[in-house]
Amino acid sequence: MSSSPRVGRAGAPWSIAAGLAAIALLAAAMLWWSGAPLAPPGERAAAEVTSQAAGEEVRAEPAAPEPTRIAADAATAVRGVVCNADGSPLPDLEVLLLREGQRPLPPGVLDLKNTFGRDYAPQRASSGADGSFAFVDLEPATYQLKLGLHQRVQTRVSLAAGETRHVELRFAEQQTLLVGHVTSGGEPLARAHLELFVGKDYLTHGVTDRFGDYRILVAKGQLRICVVSDVRSLPGAHRGPYLHEQVVVVPAQAAVQRCDFD
Repeated sequence: MSSSPRVGRAGAPWSIAAGLAAIALLAAAMLWWSGAPLAPPGERAAAEVTSQAAGEEVRAEPAAPEPTRIAADAATAVRGVVCNADGSPLPDLEVLLLREGQRPLPPGVLDLKNTFGRDYAPQRASSGADGSFAFVDLEPATYQLKLGLHQRVQTRVSLAAGETRHVELRFAEQQTLLVGHVTSGGEPLARAHLELFVGKDYLTHGVTDRFGDYRILVAKGQLRICVVSDVRSLPGAHRGPYLHEQVVVVPAQAAVQRCDFD
């Protein structure tokens, strides 16, 4: 009787053991792979990982250049100093800043609106004890700086974004500080206007404070000072009568000249 060939039983356990070992190794590899730590997002974005037959190669990409930015604290500004002809600083003077193309103001007028309602009032700053002043947070543009009522003392400056320019407003002729006190009926006269003339030509004007005191910068020479208590016209256009009127001579080298009105 012929018999069919048999598979040897002795080899079966060995085959099963080999298969289980392979499965265990595969499971261990998968467990290790899933538990491997990931690189931080910044490192993953900065590097490219390429797998090759010989192993892993890490190639870092060049970092993109940072864009040019203006520092957050970089202000578009004008800073400067007001000084006399000899270079000494002049405190407590008003500086006006006007954008180029803004209509010039008449002498002594600091606020003006035209019939279209457009505001032509300039920005203002006052010089400190050292004569310094500043205008900050400006828009990039071209500006004119004028020295208050002395609008012939001026300069022009162009500003780019984030730029700070330094300027000097200097009198061409040495100035004397004209000071005094104005009273009416024995009482201090507040908000009185003083108009100064050289001959018949209007020069400048000043206003008394609440104590009746005034301070005006003038050049040497003979001046006519007229006090007006109620101003209803442009400075220099008043033709009297005046509350007080006086002629004063300012010496060439005087630092301070006093003139009171009682």
